[in-house]
Amino acid sequence: MGVMVEGAWFRFENGEVVESGTARNAEALACYLTSEIGIRRFGEVAMVESDDPVAKSELIFGNFLLDENAACDIALGFGVEGAFESADTMDKPAREAAGFNEAMNHLDFMIGSDRIDVYSLDSSSLSVADMRAGKFMLA
Repeated sequence: MGVMVEGAWFRFENGEVVESGTARNAEALACYLTSEIGIRRFGEVAMVESDDPVAKSELIFGNFLLDENAACDIALGFGVEGAFESADTMDKPAREAAGFNEAMNHLDFMIGSDRIDVYSLDSSSLSVADMRAGKFMLA
């Protein structure tokens, strides 16, 4: 929408934004979050190390294809088809049943830094560090 939103925060329940705010341009975020069905749901979550070459440039390009490679990010809206096996062969009901987000728009919010820690649960429900201080933890 041509407006940079800064200091955005989200509270999620069941993968959907139920509350949000910003430090700057809250009206633009509110407009986006009401623009279509599915836009409040996750479309993508990406982890990027804080010392990635694009991040090291310390530039904001204003182009999501570049900026999303500078930091961990979450995206709201349209889901990435590659995350679903055989998504390209599914009909609409099958895609919905699989949880695919078919919103028309997809917007990335950069959230990464050298202070981000990411943990997941293994098959035994034990917490495993995937990223600490913006760096991947390789087992």
